[in-house]
Amino acid sequence: MGFEQIERAAREAKSASRAIETLPGETKDAVLRALADSLEARSGEIIAANGRDMEAARAAGLPGAKLRRLELTGASLSQMAEGVRQIASMPDPVNCVSRAWDVPVSGLHVERVRAPLGVVMMIYEARPGVTVDAFALCFKAGNACLLKGGHEANRSNEALAGLIREALRGAGAPAEALSLITTSDRDEIRHLLTLSDDIDLVIPRGGESLIRFVHEHSRIPTVQHFRGVCHIYVDASAEVEQAVEICVTAKTSAPATCNAVECVLVHESIAGRFVPRFAERCRAEGVEIRGDERVCVHAGGE
Repeated sequence: MGFEQIERAAREAKSASRAIETLPGETKDAVLRALADSLEARSGEIIAANGRDMEAARAAGLPGAKLRRLELTGASLSQMAEGVRQIASMPDPVNCVSRAWDVPVSGLHVERVRAPLGVVMMIYEARPGVTVDAFALCFKAGNACLLKGGHEANRSNEALAGLIREALRGAGAPAEALSLITTSDRDEIRHLLTLSDDIDLVIPRGGESLIRFVHEHSRIPTVQHFRGVCHIYVDASAEVEQAVEICVTAKTSAPATCNAVECVLVHESIAGRFVPRFAERCRAEGVEIRGDERVCVHAGGE
């Protein structure tokens, strides 16, 4: 892309953020609903673009797990659209009072009010679904976003970004609320991470090497984690069947992704009821459980 193009994209996103932060909630929701409809109505275009990415990825010898993350299907696009509609149905977080209190003696009334951050940049790997998820969440919260996905998904991301920009323009919102960064040049990405005047937050999402790269080079505040060990805690008060469904789905719905559950922590007082049902469902789904002695007893294993 070149340094000048990257800087221009960041400036345009910053300018767009000033308009996005004052958009009425109804306008933001209209954009998201239009996007959800487009994801379903034009799924053929997206799948065709994704097919070209998949073909190139297979030719390059991309591992099976990464191919599964890269692939888009009619079912995954429908799921993506439903997720966008769920975000649209949520209350507008902007200008919401999250806490209020009166100061003793002075009687001063203080409120903590939620406000947009500005421009959020997300750097992620070859998972085109993140393009839609990241935009929808940022936009709902009144932010513009810069998205840098893995180069293996460039065609898919461009197709999705096109639908997003159409939805923005259709509601009279600036299309620059979404800027797609397609470069894979490390020097250009390092430069991008220095643009603190235009970018307000960086979120790296992916493997440890990616996150460490961002951590080492960013001059912008960063939300990060180095190892994505995903936990679910089952409390003593949990409804057993619901907890089993949540835990099993969190592992089996997309086991190749970085947010698939890896560890289930169970309160000892519910273990006797939860673990046998959970183990039964895991066996049926072909999932291996590894646990301590008490877990093995409850699960009926060794």
